[in-house]
Amino acid sequence: LLALFIRTFIIQAFKIPSGSMQNTLLIGDHILVSKFAYGVHIPNVIPFLNIKLFDDIVLFQKTPKREDIIVFKYPKNENRDFIKRV
Repeated sequence: LLALFIRTFIIQAFKIPSGSMQNTLLIGDHILVSKFAYGVHIPNVIPFLNIKLFDDIVLFQKTPKREDIIVFKYPKNENRDFIKRV
């Protein structure tokens, strides 16, 4: 239960699947990503019912800087995570 809480709200591990980040991250490398690096997202949907309660709220929002490595959901398939450099 604690591991699920940590993965959901604090930090998540990812494995590099391809060579698109060569020279910085190699295929098979593992990284830990902070969920707070660019702000704290307040949940706004009731789980399992997919009912949106209010507009997105992000506290302490920061903008990624050049050379930052970010992880985001692929817009056409939210089951895929992309790891890219800004």
